[in-house]
Amino acid sequence: MNRLREVRKKQGLTLKELSQQLKNTGFNISPDTLGKYERAEREPKLETWQKLANFFNVSVPYLQGIKTYSNDDIFKIMQDSYKHGTKGKTYTVDGVINLDLSNVLIRGAIDQLMLVRSVSSYLENKKRGAKPSKIEISKNDASNLDFWKKNFSFMLNDPSIKLLLKTGKEQKLEVKRIIANVINLEVNQEVNQYSHEEFFKGMSDFIKAKQIATPEEQNNLANTGVLTMLDVLGKMDKQDSNE
Repeated sequence: MNRLREVRKKQGLTLKELSQQLKNTGFNISPDTLGKYERAEREPKLETWQKLANFFNVSVPYLQGIKTYSNDDIFKIMQDSYKHGTKGKTYTVDGVINLDLSNVLIRGAIDQLMLVRSVSSYLENKKRGAKPSKIEISKNDASNLDFWKKNFSFMLNDPSIKLLLKTGKEQKLEVKRIIANVINLEVNQEVNQYSHEEFFKGMSDFIKAKQIATPEEQNNLANTGVLTMLDVLGKMDKQDSNE
């Protein structure tokens, strides 16, 4: 069932009043026709759907009653993926077993971003005596939707997310791929605030302070293009210790 009646009622309009207001915008449609649309006795043309959606300031899929994604849905998917992203899960299609790594990809991208933000924060405050300190997501933070909204608000500014919120056509697995890609883009933007030399030096300080110590943490930085530099820094540290 479409949402025409719902959005009309929210604005406190009768069918007659809605018809008049639409007429004032140059869109002539009778109260009787609007009523038939609401009762699904007639199906509006796409052009009509768009005009009605524009009037109510909603998307066409929303007005048609099609399931669309909300802002909160995006953050809830991120939150759920982070919670379950420690390993992939299997599913079967036509008797074929498939491996779904979408949660793993999102969690990896999030961990990667938090590491990059840690280095970035250190570089910004280094002159004031800041020490390398890793920013981590606590269990309480991970369970708090407001944490995701505050710290990942950039998600809603991405064109692919905006399109997703408007159309809502993609299946959840594809949505997760979109989310992971947007986070990876944010990682690159964070890194590109600095020269390669400056950022690598910041990472070196983190390694020496044992704030980035495990292979997993180093791998989470792979998409920033610095994984090979980690190897170089590792060799440099060994040389320093041998001298």
